[in-house]
Amino acid sequence: MKKRIVSRRLLAVLLALSMCLSLLPVTALAEEETETAPGAEEALEFNEAASSEEEPELSQPTEEALPEQIASDELDAAPSEIEPRSGETWEKVQWADIKSGGTYLIAMTKPDKNSWLLPNATTSSTPLVNDTAKVEIADATTIIVADRESYGWTFESSGNGYAIINSESKYLYTTDSNSGVRVGGTQGIWTLNNEETYLSMPVGKNTRYLGISTAGQNGPDWRAYTNTTGNTAGQKVSFWHLQGETVAEHTKVYTPSATPGTDSTFVAWGGVTVTLNCRDAGVTYHTSTDNGVNWTELSGNTFTVPADTAGKYSIQVKATKEGLTESDVLSLSYTILSESNVKNITEARAGSAGTSSKPGDTFVVSGVVTYVSGSNFYIQDDTAGIVLFDNTLNLKRGQKVAVSGGLAA
Repeated sequence: MKKRIVSRRLLAVLLALSMCLSLLPVTALAEEETETAPGAEEALEFNEAASSEEEPELSQPTEEALPEQIASDELDAAPSEIEPRSGETWEKVQWADIKSGGTYLIAMTKPDKNSWLLPNATTSSTPLVNDTAKVEIADATTIIVADRESYGWTFESSGNGYAIINSESKYLYTTDSNSGVRVGGTQGIWTLNNEETYLSMPVGKNTRYLGISTAGQNGPDWRAYTNTTGNTAGQKVSFWHLQGETVAEHTKVYTPSATPGTDSTFVAWGGVTVTLNCRDAGVTYHTSTDNGVNWTELSGNTFTVPADTAGKYSIQVKATKEGLTESDVLSLSYTILSESNVKNITEARAGSAGTSSKPGDTFVVSGVVTYVSGSNFYIQDDTAGIVLFDNTLNLKRGQKVAVSGGLAA
């Protein structure tokens, strides 16, 4: 199947440790069709912190393109073939018995009675299914053993559902654009479907259902489809609470987070909008620019760095909610560059290149995202194109970005 990508001669590779960007929706540049992904000549190595906590769009097949069922030897392996599991002990609980702040496993059982645990690692790619996550769950099973570090999730109540969070405070979520499952900075709120068989998450105009698919490009993986009748049909989710854990009463609002995060760098294109998030639902955000002497209440969950800001910009954020103690203060610091700092891509590509571990000349460039392939983000300006590589980004075609990085061959 052909993919739409930008011309090979316009691209270079950007190997990124981290990135600074400001996003504006613009019209995507024209592209040409080719059978293979573009090659690479040069690269930029990021030296600033990533401003986006979300993960990049995945190059995954759409639900319509996926076959109904695909057999998998890996998924069908007998539980007896798996080595004995070590770790903590977990007790089976019903959805109604889950407590906010508690630690739980999420397991999925297929019609053939094989079961797997959902790994909790932060990832921009949909989690894979393998034998290390396999667990024996019979109808009468009430106790299992599993590694908390690899599979434990914290459930935090939010409205009628739960935010599901790993030890790095990253969320389990999906998007409306494809069936991929991610663990990152976007808060997803999950509920149990009416049949009590799948976790579900509303996104856009759709509701997606978490399950195990055999149709992944890299083998069996976790997906969230808009139906439960195709690749994930006949499965059932179960929940397991960490044995002996006492769930403390929640009395204080969680510290909010911000996207882009602190220490990010922007080009001043008419002001930069920062989005706030909190593990507690229904909070009110407050900001201060004088180290907490005076606070301004926000009407929503965003604020804008003034367009005339140059250099360093510092701001403090806290969250409040009736019945709870206010959160700790989140301190944010941003660097705002003028447009005069931005070089065209042709000029950047002509610089002295280093390696991915020791990059060369540093540049700030700007361009429109024209193609996304995994952790590769192709951008183009009026002079040339270059490829950004970073598995922490969440860029989409048509967005205008500014990036700061060091050139690498």
